Amino acid sequence: MEEVLLETAESLPEAVAFANRQFGLDFLQFQSKIYDFPDAGETYTLRKDGQIAGMLSVYPVQYRDVRCLSVGTVCTAPAFRGQGVMTAIFEQLERDVFPKYDLVTLCGKRSRYEHFGFAKAMTVPEYWFYSQGRGPLQLLPATANDCAVLYDLWMRYGNGVQRPQERMLAILQSAGHEVFLLSDGMQWGYISWRPQKRLITEYCGPWPVQSVVNTLVTVAGDGKIGIIGRLNCHDEQLLRACDSYFIRNHGNIRIPNMDVEKIYDICGYGGGNPHLTLPTSLFFLDGI
Repeated sequence: MEEVLLETAESLPEAVAFANRQFGLDFLQFQSKIYDFPDAGETYTLRKDGQIAGMLSVYPVQYRDVRCLSVGTVCTAPAFRGQGVMTAIFEQLERDVFPKYDLVTLCGKRSRYEHFGFAKAMTVPEYWFYSQGRGPLQLLPATANDCAVLYDLWMRYGNGVQRPQERMLAILQSAGHEVFLLSDGMQWGYISWRPQKRLITEYCGPWPVQSVVNTLVTVAGDGKIGIIGRLNCHDEQLLRACDSYFIRNHGNIRIPNMDVEKIYDICGYGGGNPHLTLPTSLFFLDGI
């Protein structure tokens, strides 16, 4: 017997254990914003005679008036690959889930997902800085007790994506990010960054990025530090301030009733000015 199932809170640990085996990761830690908060998203599996053959999870977010859905943790057990497992799951989502959203996002190979209606059209700008001295800010590791502070900063400096306060730290720690509070003794800010890549994924605060970089090198060591742009278009202020800049092709986008080529056009694929301006966080901290 073969069926696609929406996993319940009781059966979710089995699906998470399945994903852990496929990826060699601990998803309760790697994506705690969904797997530690069962109401935050949904997980679908294809089971054959009760055994999980493949799975994926979906995570909804609201960006202004746009209903967005992130698809992730997409995996099939080696014994069942090439047997249409993922096609069956995607077909059910295309019928029952995707029509509820204005935008569906997913990270992965273009060749693997384009036939499901996804265009790898999201460009992500990166701005790279050298330090110019050390300091001037204090750098403090964020803890679970800081969710209210992180939420307030997000509401003040964020990109318009709605986030629940109780999940703020889990969101910022997605996929191995480290989170630090910043302070000058009067004002506060935060960064979420990947130390192994020397790349800041998100910064919220009142200071210029150069001041943040100068502070971060006190723990990261000398060398370039990058920051991802907030949107899939150029940030003129960061372009003028940074040492170097480039864009990379990162995320897949699916828009209901729109073909793949049209999605490429409106997203300004290749670095052109997009007609559809989107926050890059949909593919990082607000995605799975």
